[in-house]
Amino acid sequence: MILAIILAVTIPSLSSYFTEQRLRTSMRQFESILQDARHRAMTSQHPHRLHFTEKTVELYDSTIPEKNKPDPVNIETWISGVQLREKINETPIRYTIPDDWMISSQGLCDPLRFRFTLNHSWMEFSLQPLDGSIQGLEFHLDENEN
Repeated sequence: MILAIILAVTIPSLSSYFTEQRLRTSMRQFESILQDARHRAMTSQHPHRLHFTEKTVELYDSTIPEKNKPDPVNIETWISGVQLREKINETPIRYTIPDDWMISSQGLCDPLRFRFTLNHSWMEFSLQPLDGSIQGLEFHLDENEN
C-alpha cells in the first residue's frame, strides 16, 4: 500500500521531467542550428536562410540561385513528437510553422517567438536578433500526460 502511494506521487513528476527534457533538447538543437547559420553567414559574408518544415530545418546560402541550389548545408531533425511553431502577432494568438527565416551576412535576424509543443505541454521562447541567444523562456507542462 505504501509503495503504491509513493508510485502514485512519483510517476507524474517523472513524466513531467522527461517531457521537459525532450522540449529542452529540441530547444538546444534549434539554438545550435541558428548559431551555425549565423556563423556561416558571417564567415561567407552571404545571407543564409533557414527553411522550416514540420520535422526539419534546412540551412541554405541565399546567394545561390534557386535552380542551382545544392542539398541543404545542414539539416536538423526535431526529436520525435516535438513540433515547432512560430508565434504570429494576432488576436487571438495563433501558431504556425514559418516558411523561411533570413540571417543577414552580419549575423542578424528578425525577432521571432517560437513554441515547441509535445502533446499538451509546451515551451515558448524568443530569439535575440543581435546574437541569436534564447530569452523569455516559458514552460507549460501538462501533468496529466502519460
